[in-house]
Amino acid sequence: MLVVMLAELASAASSLSNSLSGFTGNSTQSGTQAALNTAGFNVFSTAGLAEDFTSDPTVTFDASGAHFGTLFGGDGGRNYMRTNNSDYATVPFVAEITMDVTGPVLANQQGFFGLGSGDTALFGVPDWSSQNASTWVQPEISGGNPLFTTFRTNNDANEFVNFPAPGYASGTHRMRMTFDPVAKTMVYAIDFNYAGGPFAADITAPTVDLNHVDCPAGCGDGSGPLSADFFAPDGWPTEPSRIYFGGDDLVTFRDFSVTVSAAPALKGDYNNNHVIDAADYVVWRSLLGTGGTLPNDPTPGTIDSTDYDYWRSHFGATSGAGSAMVANAAPEPGSIVLFVMGLVGATGFCRRWKNAS
Repeated sequence: MLVVMLAELASAASSLSNSLSGFTGNSTQSGTQAALNTAGFNVFSTAGLAEDFTSDPTVTFDASGAHFGTLFGGDGGRNYMRTNNSDYATVPFVAEITMDVTGPVLANQQGFFGLGSGDTALFGVPDWSSQNASTWVQPEISGGNPLFTTFRTNNDANEFVNFPAPGYASGTHRMRMTFDPVAKTMVYAIDFNYAGGPFAADITAPTVDLNHVDCPAGCGDGSGPLSADFFAPDGWPTEPSRIYFGGDDLVTFRDFSVTVSAAPALKGDYNNNHVIDAADYVVWRSLLGTGGTLPNDPTPGTIDSTDYDYWRSHFGATSGAGSAMVANAAPEPGSIVLFVMGLVGATGFCRRWKNAS
């Protein structure tokens, strides 16, 4: 019950725009952390320089943006800024960010832009070889070849796809990702030598399918092929789906924006929280026999057992997954009774607590 109440209080994914040039100080300072939080961001690591001098994930800020890897090069300098909102996998969105690439060794510079937990994982790469559902794009030069590399992972099933990116070099570039929660796909694009104005894609990577990722034989636990579903019970929307960016070696990010489109209506989602869950039963039961209107009614008209049957058979579906996808087993009647009893008990507790305070 507490989980349901907290979910009701959590902020929904929303549009956000920030130049990233209005912050000062660095990610180890409480004042900077507070300013980032107010603007809708957080940083994966606020630890700063390691005692053994093996890493320094400090992000520095000034009027030109957020700087990654300026104090410590390579993997040990990697860190990630992330949105506070963590349910972007439930809504359609377009996100863009500008990346300034400078310095003498272009091949070492690593900049990442993606959707997921945004946790520093293997070699400091976000979410790689972890249990997190995640996808990102990385413009890079590998073996002298400019690439626009996409990545997807969940439950340690990982896939990298290198796409040729002739024209990628030092300079200012703008990246864009377009997420479709119904088709469950991500499309990455990059605008080389960006000088402002509307985004114009120079390179668009092949569409990243986020329905599932197959781990080749011999990876994972070594037992053979593994298929990990991004929208399974242990994936989205249960796991965080933040929009994140970062990297190392003198990469600077600025002018971040995410534009969220209206989520498609989800029949059976009677409380409009973009997921068919136990709370929707409470709404249906409270309106039964009242002559009222049921939000997202699968059979508009009289509120009756047909609406209950639809809710039960689609339990666990989200607006990002399509109303026909069943993510969890349908609840048994006994569990519904327990939920309602818990709801009543929790409401009474909240009232008593409020009166006592």
